[in-house]
Amino acid sequence: MELSTEEKIIVAIRQITHAVDLWSRQLWQQTGLTSPQLAVLREIQSGRNATPTTIADALHLSQPTVTGILQRLERAGAIRREQSFADGRSIVAVITRKGESLLAKCPSLLRDRVRERLARLPIEQCAGLLDHIRLLAEIMGAPDADEAPFLFSRNVPGQRVKSTKSRTARRKP
Repeated sequence: MELSTEEKIIVAIRQITHAVDLWSRQLWQQTGLTSPQLAVLREIQSGRNATPTTIADALHLSQPTVTGILQRLERAGAIRREQSFADGRSIVAVITRKGESLLAKCPSLLRDRVRERLARLPIEQCAGLLDHIRLLAEIMGAPDADEAPFLFSRNVPGQRVKSTKSRTARRKP
């Protein structure tokens, strides 16, 4: 029996969620880290002023979420927190040797793999894909991109897909 177009779309969505699940499971098995923990650890490794606020801003996470992740990374010995030299009132996260070792074992973030593959597509195809995915996200009742965790970084080298307005009005944070 031939699947309807709607059923084929549902199957494709399931394939995407399955790919995310497999990547997350592989990451956990190899390193004991979750995807948000890996994103935070990479942000700390980047050498920018790694306060909870700057990490939260860079990864589009809430500050309480980042604070919890930092606590777990510190308990695991992957980071340490210390007073900032630049501003003695601030606490910054610093990656430890154990954290560096963990990162060396980590696969690339799934977002980076996707970004790499998208960069190979013609801009028009990416723009059309973006419109369709946004429509699908809207149909599924997904939160706005501003609410999506750790998918973006401040400096994305080679990012080609420009943001276009959504079909619906965006909520302000």
